[in-house]
Amino acid sequence: MQPVCELHSPTSAPSGLRTLGAVLVAVCLLNAGAGCGGGARDRVVPFAPDPVAEAKSIVQAYANGQSLGSEVQGFDDLLERVNRADAGKGGKLRSFLDEVRTKGKVDSAKAKKLLGEL
Repeated sequence: MQPVCELHSPTSAPSGLRTLGAVLVAVCLLNAGAGCGGGARDRVVPFAPDPVAEAKSIVQAYANGQSLGSEVQGFDDLLERVNRADAGKGGKLRSFLDEVRTKGKVDSAKAKKLLGEL
């Protein structure tokens, strides 16, 4: 096939189409470089669960008759965190959990009593 013009061949795109493509590429690169939200940034504060509330939740379940489960593996960590938050409550919780570990079961009456103290 014979080219219509010496500047254009059937395999090359018209110059207008090349210009449009170059403009689109430039706009995409500028947009990517600008990023999202160049304004004021919100400060993200990580959530720190309340260890006493977590202990209350476990003791509440025991007071309701729940038997021991996998939560027993986390007793030491929970006791450490509760002690840091409130040493008095940590001591009471330690006494209760030590008894639970020794007996291998939960006394729901003692759990209810502890719940009132936490």
